[in-house]
Amino acid sequence: MDERRRALVVGVTSCGGRHLAAALDATAWDVVGTRRPEGAPTDGLPPALRLATHTAGDSAGLRALLDEVRPSAVYFLLSAGRTDSFETTLAVTVRGVAALCEALLASRARPVVVVASSSAVYGTRSRPEPVDESAARHPTGPYGLGKSIAEEICDYHARRHGLPIRIARPFNHPGPGERAGLMAADYARRIVEIERGEAPPHLLVRGAENARDFVDVRDVARGYLRLAECGRDGEAYNFCSGTCTRVREAVAMLEANARVRIVITHETSSAVPDAQVGDPGKTERELGWTCAVPLAHTLRDVLEYERARR
Repeated sequence: MDERRRALVVGVTSCGGRHLAAALDATAWDVVGTRRPEGAPTDGLPPALRLATHTAGDSAGLRALLDEVRPSAVYFLLSAGRTDSFETTLAVTVRGVAALCEALLASRARPVVVVASSSAVYGTRSRPEPVDESAARHPTGPYGLGKSIAEEICDYHARRHGLPIRIARPFNHPGPGERAGLMAADYARRIVEIERGEAPPHLLVRGAENARDFVDVRDVARGYLRLAECGRDGEAYNFCSGTCTRVREAVAMLEANARVRIVITHETSSAVPDAQVGDPGKTERELGWTCAVPLAHTLRDVLEYERARR
């Protein structure tokens, strides 16, 4: 098989990993993906994909996999969750990226590397003003802090050792298969429960006035491919729509596709609404990437996915 068409996706069983694997498979890449030793659901992955186990922080195991697969592109999507403790974030996100860099230095393979960071490194602002890649990083919570530290590790190895690492900073990227604990999946699952008579027909929307930048996970997966193809080493790229959407507006899009009448109320809070909106200009110029899937379409697909899985 042509080695130029082999890709390694670390963390392939994540929502983003599944869509990335599908995008790679559709463009004739041979894909190897990793999952945790304790296993993870593999539904939705391409039939031809080969699965290997990997523990975050296992540099030797990752090096052996790199030497065996000899990929021309590595996509590192392994990450702790947004609600995990800082200890877990250190063990998974930070040590995971450190192990990747050590494995790359020791391996015979010389792939282009895309590391998935997050818009969480920017933190939130008081007003919905788009932030570009030069904006100061002010992460809030262990998730954003862990991603910021991981970026520093990548930057160090790119500068010191010349590793061809490119950083993706996706903003909120809902889509079919999104895990519990994230906005779109949680509200979609509640709507399905209401449709089935398992919950009262009422939705309480928390943080309704908070503004976010939503981009479809399938658009982000395409972006990862473009970043590997024509991104610049050592550079970070926003994957975002550049559009401000209030949480209440996103929930209303979900509710518009409900099969029963639902009463929506917005939680009253003394907290000042916050915002996080990205500037996609650099990504559009350098990668030729733009959002293709409207948010209303994304949220409809999330809802249909939740109906089908229950």
